[in-house]
Amino acid sequence: MKSLAELKICKRCGQPKSPPRDRMTGLCCQCDADSTCRHYQDRPHGLIPKDWTCPAGMQPINLAGYGPGCMTRIPCRWCPPRMIDGVQAMCDKFEPSDIADEIAWDRAVEESDRNMRLVMPIVAKVKQEHKRMNWQGSVPCPTGCGRTLRLSHAAINGHVWGNDLCR
Repeated sequence: MKSLAELKICKRCGQPKSPPRDRMTGLCCQCDADSTCRHYQDRPHGLIPKDWTCPAGMQPINLAGYGPGCMTRIPCRWCPPRMIDGVQAMCDKFEPSDIADEIAWDRAVEESDRNMRLVMPIVAKVKQEHKRMNWQGSVPCPTGCGRTLRLSHAAINGHVWGNDLCR
């Protein structure tokens, strides 16, 4: 297990990382920008179809070799190096992303974390009050935007879902 001090230092350049990077990635903003292609687009849960083509016209899955673990080998993000049979996976169209994009991403994650901390007491209350029942309802949004937060609770697994209207 890494110490808190180790988590706050970039694995590549050794410089301190800014939150939220100290919790999520081993790299600082600059190193992450340098090692992420500007054409790369994160997909929910890493779900990229086999024939997905990036904006540069490349098919990262084909470059990485389709199969188990292919998302860990795509050349779009190359730290640590993406190896295929001991050879670095490369893409001819790789272009480092912009540091401003990485900083904007960090800010978006920080805002999302803040909003989750505000809504979690409401989620806990819904889970307690509607245990083992399907439920739908709404509450004033705790972020202070003045909108209504619609929630639903699933009896089968206890998951609470909410809308994302506050953006």
